[in-house]
Amino acid sequence: MIFERTSKTIFCSRNRFRRQSLVSDLTRWYQKYHRDLPWRKTKDPYKIWVSEIMLQQTQVSTVIPYYHRFLEAFPDINSLAAAPVTKVLAQWSGLGYYRRARYLHLGARYITRKCQKFPDSPTEISKIPGIGPYTAGAILSIAFDLPTPIVDGNVQRILSRIFGIKSPLEDKQTQRKFWTIAEALVSRSKRPSLFNQAMMELGATVCLKSNPRCTPCPVSRQCVARIRGWQEQLPVKRDAPPISKLFWIKYIWEKDGKVWLTKNTQRGWWQGLWDLPGIELSSQSEIATHVKRVLKTPGIKSYRALRSYKHSVTRYRIHVTPYHLVTKIKPDLPLPGRWIRVGSISRMPVSSLVAKVMSGLIRSDNKLVNFV
Repeated sequence: MIFERTSKTIFCSRNRFRRQSLVSDLTRWYQKYHRDLPWRKTKDPYKIWVSEIMLQQTQVSTVIPYYHRFLEAFPDINSLAAAPVTKVLAQWSGLGYYRRARYLHLGARYITRKCQKFPDSPTEISKIPGIGPYTAGAILSIAFDLPTPIVDGNVQRILSRIFGIKSPLEDKQTQRKFWTIAEALVSRSKRPSLFNQAMMELGATVCLKSNPRCTPCPVSRQCVARIRGWQEQLPVKRDAPPISKLFWIKYIWEKDGKVWLTKNTQRGWWQGLWDLPGIELSSQSEIATHVKRVLKTPGIKSYRALRSYKHSVTRYRIHVTPYHLVTKIKPDLPLPGRWIRVGSISRMPVSSLVAKVMSGLIRSDNKLVNFV
């Protein structure tokens, strides 16, 4: 087992691992093989911050168009701070995990009001709402080339395998060990910016969760997991909580080319976003009964069932059944809202789920089901 007591000591290893070799090998590999990504072409801490927040729990290919669109709308921190949060959410619409956008907006307002410039010290940057240890380390190292450590899921996986760490990721002692090792490694780097990005790149393209690509790995000769055949066993995670199923109906109430949307004021996944009215049921078998009851609403001219969707949020799998209802009069709905033209909904701050449902409406060729 490889371990380190403090960030100042030398690693101990049965394999005589040399941390300086790991740092230099990984940095050289990154300089030669890294992907050409837009946020790697700037040292602007604001733009790096935006990219890091967007990349949390989101794939790179998904982030790239949102990154360009967001910076086009808010090219600097002052424009983001001055914008209303509804406009920020609209630009974020479809990217998911909307709390990230709210904290980004809060953080921009904090910086413009409390700081002379973007903070470049661990103490000051940690005061910004929504910036935790990983994001702080990423911004400080990439934008300012400071030797600050980063530890996220990718880095945990890399360190677990290289150092043969078999204790569960969730243990506080394991987390302290990761940060200690990461700090020791980056402190040995002459280019902290390149080294930390190399760690990110290695986890994203080589040291994968399943079927890691050990052959092209620049540090495979120093990796305990590869030497001992533990690649698929590390990192060690405790059993994840069971997946919960939810059954939702979403109603698209349409009148004269406009759709009724409600504002989500409740705390939760989509707080502050516009939503379609609907209901959560305990099972899929209840859907038909609820729809029949809704179809008795006065003023409905026609209806149709749209394609169902499955939508994942954290440990929940949501089964969504949408219905399109054309009405002559405003329905008596329990939540306040407003009529929005169908063509304008794409510019509203809505969740990716609502965007999916509306996309199904616009693209569907199903005929309306008329009834008296």
